Amino acid sequence: MVMKDKLYKNHHKGIYYKTRKALIASGIFLSLFGAISIPTYINYKNSKSPAAEKREELKVIKPEEVEFTPERITLDVAKCPTTGHTQVTSIEWTTIK
Repeated sequence: MVMKDKLYKNHHKGIYYKTRKALIASGIFLSLFGAISIPTYINYKNSKSPAAEKREELKVIKPEEVEFTPERITLDVAKCPTTGHTQVTSIEWTTIK
């Protein structure tokens, strides 16, 4: 009887209360979404990505600054019996003087 009394007293239809409840629920949802997403977005924009940090760390080396020494690299390879792919089993690195 409470709903019938409420409808009669305020002269509203039942759809009014259902719409009002839906709008309140969506308002709460949107406010929670904003409270979570806005600080996250600001934090994301202010943080530097690892790729940007690497670009800053890169140093250009001129060819005159590099000392070239002849080196020999030996790779031992084998085929995987199950997949047939070639795999490196050992690497040997020696500097020729």
